[in-house]
Amino acid sequence: MKSNFHLVGDFHAKYGYGVDCTDEELQRTLPIRGRILEEEVRETAEAVDEFLNASTPQERKATKAHLAKEYIDMLYVVYGSLQALGVDADAAFAEVHSSNMSKTPGNGTNSNKPTKGPDYFEANMEQFV
Repeated sequence: MKSNFHLVGDFHAKYGYGVDCTDEELQRTLPIRGRILEEEVRETAEAVDEFLNASTPQERKATKAHLAKEYIDMLYVVYGSLQALGVDADAAFAEVHSSNMSKTPGNGTNSNKPTKGPDYFEANMEQFV
């Protein structure tokens, strides 16, 4: 089965969107991709509000489905942007995942976000460009 990244590659091939674009092509397309991503983030934030304001089980189910769709739309734009950059998102994700796993567990604050502790190592992203 193809990864989501490769499925988006199929979409790009079908509709003639750039894959592994030149710097000149990126100068033209990245601003457009940025605007599309901003739009998707706004739509996702609206879907979050809809979900949080749902008052019945039926409304929660419908708004949860809508929220999932909006998150997937964001992934679609991000995967497409990585296609345009010529970055293998699956391999790059694995690299960032390894780096994230080297962080120190959260400290119990509200965010509980892992931090860059003594075992942390930076993801080597240059290998993917």
